[in-house]
Amino acid sequence: MRPFPMNVTRAIIQASEWLKTQEHWVVRGQVADLGDRLQSATSLAFQIGAGTRIGQMPAKMRRDLLFVLAYLPADIRIGFLISMSERDPEALEALLNSPYDPKSEPALHNIVSTIGGLARHGLLADIFTQERMERVERIVREGVVTPERKTGE
Repeated sequence: MRPFPMNVTRAIIQASEWLKTQEHWVVRGQVADLGDRLQSATSLAFQIGAGTRIGQMPAKMRRDLLFVLAYLPADIRIGFLISMSERDPEALEALLNSPYDPKSEPALHNIVSTIGGLARHGLLADIFTQERMERVERIVREGVVTPERKTGE
């Protein structure tokens, strides 16, 4: 996996820290290896489902995978989502985008909100750059707007 730009890395860390404060129900302790095992299990469930006549991940397997993923700590959950999007995007899509299942809906909601939290922190990191914040501070302090606009802003 190629390295992320610094603002993306910062957004991932901020999202993970924020989610840790919001999610009191996640598993605590040594669960770092579960991310890799969960990736393998998701890919395998996708392959099994692709070979069936309905052509989708079996509902019970999908539900179990979603619940394990939903109760992992945020940093492992985010790592899983990023890694699977590069390693096996079809399996990730099958996991997140299957027919509605009321039993797995709470777990799916937790995973989707993880993606939303990551996107929120990523957008905030892009919008509130250090340079922009210094310009705003200067304008508020001095009351002078300088034409420092660059193209694309």
